Amino acid sequence: MKTCDILIVGSGYSGSLMALVLSRLGYQVVVVDHCTHPRFAIGESSTPIADTLLKKLAEQYDLPEVQPLAGYATTKTAYPSVLVGKKRGFSYFQHHPDCDFSPGDHHQNEMLVAASSSDEFADSHWLRSDVDHFLVELFEKYGIQFYDQTKIHCLDKNLDGWKVSLLQNHDDIHLQARYLIDASGGQGAILELLGIQRDNSPMKTCTSGLYAHFEGVERWSQPKFSRSNEHPFLCDDAAVHHLLQESWMWQLRFSNGLQSCGFSIPFSGNADAPQNNQAIKSNACSSELLDSFFQRIENYPSLKKQFQSATAVTPANKAFYRPRLQYLSSTGSGRGWSALPNTVGFVDPLHSKGIAHSLSGITRLAAIFRNHQPGDTLDDQVQKLGQQIQQEILLIDRLVALCYQCLGNFTLFRNATFWYFAAATIFERNDFGGDDCQLGFLVQEGGSFEQALNSYEKRVDQLLAGLARAGDVSEKAVAELNDYGRELLQPFDHVGLLSPQIPNMYPFTAAPKS
Repeated sequence: MKTCDILIVGSGYSGSLMALVLSRLGYQVVVVDHCTHPRFAIGESSTPIADTLLKKLAEQYDLPEVQPLAGYATTKTAYPSVLVGKKRGFSYFQHHPDCDFSPGDHHQNEMLVAASSSDEFADSHWLRSDVDHFLVELFEKYGIQFYDQTKIHCLDKNLDGWKVSLLQNHDDIHLQARYLIDASGGQGAILELLGIQRDNSPMKTCTSGLYAHFEGVERWSQPKFSRSNEHPFLCDDAAVHHLLQESWMWQLRFSNGLQSCGFSIPFSGNADAPQNNQAIKSNACSSELLDSFFQRIENYPSLKKQFQSATAVTPANKAFYRPRLQYLSSTGSGRGWSALPNTVGFVDPLHSKGIAHSLSGITRLAAIFRNHQPGDTLDDQVQKLGQQIQQEILLIDRLVALCYQCLGNFTLFRNATFWYFAAATIFERNDFGGDDCQLGFLVQEGGSFEQALNSYEKRVDQLLAGLARAGDVSEKAVAELNDYGRELLQPFDHVGLLSPQIPNMYPFTAAPKS
């Protein structure tokens, strides 16, 4: 029987980075995955938080090959074959049915928020098939054993940890591991075998996803779509958000012109139904779904023009659909095992939080393994981390759900995004709680931030309840809510969200990089 210190299930970027870090700490690591590489995946947009955490991990655990991935320019220089895209920040465009997009005389239908100060320090979009594969190819150098096309089908707890039964191409493999880490994301492979339930009921966000990779999508910064002379950066060198009547489309552009595009759509099924792992990992894929994608832009002339020569290439002439994106596990850890953030739960693609949250979880779990061997004291620390991650997911859920509540009115939506950007920029400027990131993901602020958020959520609920009765939101009501929100958010606005020199244009919201 083979033995190892730690078995990691899942070889996406988070599982692979966790494996590399643990290997550098001296642990014997085995990674298993039911698929092989390279493979299609979404969750592609990094942020300043993600880049800083990745750079710290590479420096602290002596992984020089990983460090260039912490920025667009460094990745392009060090690894020309790893496809990435330039991300200067976030851009948002409000569309109206049957009308060409118009930014408005004072940018009232668009917003750009910088996440980096220049192209030199730009973040990046990761073509996940390239980045994930690159990390897996480092396994051999660092002594990590990898079993791809392998399923874990049985777990037994014993005095030495776990007896694990694997199946690879009809061959049985038996393994004894001291500790288990579930990095399989929505698959929840270890969670499923341990009978850990996923419960959506605490989550406010309720959306589904429809997405693919495209060639031939025109740049939004072209004059026929955009009036960009006052934009602080090229608007499609960003995580682009096109806001529609009830949904929004993301666009992430890679350096070769390939574009990741998808809709986050209100989920039409039973939002309160328990979410089993099989439902989470059941991605439909068909040409009919691609037809549905194009039907969603049929009534938006500018988007229709942007896609008039576009072709879906990953998958070819098809699109993916996932019924409900949200999931939350009832626990993120147990005796002898733990799960990374993307396995504990997920909210929505809005604002590109996923990579950063995963890296913050890796940072904290690595610090625990650096200071504790598998056993009771490690389990105690990991249990606290699991609870912390659950609370972080619920905070992310509140920030995202607030934006969805306001999706129909761009002024309200813009003000809702301020709460996320305030949380993110406070976290950036707090140095993430030191090397071990013990602060947790996004702000804590002694509870004062969440108290202010509570007050704002209640006022938004009241306004929308009034909308349901009156049928429209008056300009006066929006202005009153705006004033109230500014007062609440003022103590947390360290980057000028409440007072841009040009309306809705934010060129200086990024933490300094060097």
